[in-house]
Amino acid sequence: MGNVSSEGVDFQVCNMKVDKQVVALQLWDTAGQERFRSLSKQYFRKADGVIMMYDVTNQQSFFNVRSWMEDVQNSVEPGTSLMLLGSKKDLVSINGDVGTYIYPGEARRLAFEYNASFFETSSVTGLNIDECMKYMSRLLRDREDQTIAKTINVLSSENEHGSTGAFKNSCSCGTTS
Repeated sequence: MGNVSSEGVDFQVCNMKVDKQVVALQLWDTAGQERFRSLSKQYFRKADGVIMMYDVTNQQSFFNVRSWMEDVQNSVEPGTSLMLLGSKKDLVSINGDVGTYIYPGEARRLAFEYNASFFETSSVTGLNIDECMKYMSRLLRDREDQTIAKTINVLSSENEHGSTGAFKNSCSCGTTS
């Protein structure tokens, strides 16, 4: 995979193995292009997690994050996992010359404002690519586990408080009524 900018909307399915479980991720990449902004809002609405990327060597790229994060927060359900990724970290290391560089502290503050996790990455060197994807996968898996547990608790609670018992009677878990 080269260091090529995305053009258009790119879709990919990625299966991550996390703690002996496989988490399927659907990745939608709009490359932050303004012409896809209204379309992106539709993707955000149904997202369990959003990863927002910026180029660590491009001030405008970082500046645009705030407005995109506002769109995200206005579109997603509460509790949606958010992550901010600074990409192209390899360009800072290779050049040795800092030039334009969004320092991690500045990016962490922005991530904190939006209750997002933060990583700096490089697709060239592989820096933090697996780590950030596994981290997001864990967040999503844990959130899904909590949702399932809440559903089970609600169903159990309804049974205890006078429901018809249809759910209990249709469950074949080896118990008798």
